[in-house]
Amino acid sequence: MALPNPKHAGVGYNIGSVQPTGTLQGIHAHRRTCPRCQGSLTRVKRRYVDRLISIVIPVHRYRCIASSCGWKGNLRVRRE
Repeated sequence: MALPNPKHAGVGYNIGSVQPTGTLQGIHAHRRTCPRCQGSLTRVKRRYVDRLISIVIPVHRYRCIASSCGWKGNLRVRRE
């Protein structure tokens, strides 16, 4: 038996199910959509200026996965 990976501690899968258990459950509940085409977004590495902006207004950098759209930009982080 392999030792558990500490990076994924508390995260597992139910046998016979594809539903995640543990800390990853509901991870897609706050999935962001593209403001231009309403498509899916993916996070990308922030630029230096984005990090400076985040000091005042927390933002993450995203890009649209639709090749026809090509939107890239910052969206505010929703703090809970």
